[in-house]
Amino acid sequence: QSKLETATSRADVELRIVRDGEDLPDGDWTLAVIDLELQAGNAIEVVKALRRLFPLTPVVGFCSHVATELKTSAKDAGCHQVLARSEFVQYLPELLRGGL
Repeated sequence: QSKLETATSRADVELRIVRDGEDLPDGDWTLAVIDLELQAGNAIEVVKALRRLFPLTPVVGFCSHVATELKTSAKDAGCHQVLARSEFVQYLPELLRGGL
């Protein structure tokens, strides 16, 4: 979370941290990022909620590189991209600029 906070601050991007799919804030989102392993088994439902509520917002998920089943489930649920945690950290600045 600290890396995300630092990167968003440097990119002058507003960061909203949401802990629950029921707690999604209103408004326009530029990008939704979800740690697929920190949602206590609820990550796929959160991805589905994001896709339903914000159909035009890109959703990027990240998780361990060995979580292949979770990656597949997240893509099937609507993640535009699923990255390994190390890739996410590496590409975070580019993601915040609207790339990747």
